[in-house]
Amino acid sequence: MAIGTEFVASATNVAITNGTRVDIETVTGKITAEDIALAVRTFDLLATQAVYGDDACTILNAPSPLSQPIDELRHRYGWS
Repeated sequence: MAIGTEFVASATNVAITNGTRVDIETVTGKITAEDIALAVRTFDLLATQAVYGDDACTILNAPSPLSQPIDELRHRYGWS
């Protein structure tokens, strides 16, 4: 599925266990087969966009360009 071809909304909390069990927390507590299908489609879409292993570590450990101004403020004002 290409991004932008379908509206996919995330559930409040979803856990998919080995494709055999889906736990979904909602405000109303009502779950339909469509809710489960949407949760699985959302997970599958996000899994195709995710990075794993060494690639994920590289991204997580990379310096953020947004952190530089914060670091400058911390230094200037003595914040730790």
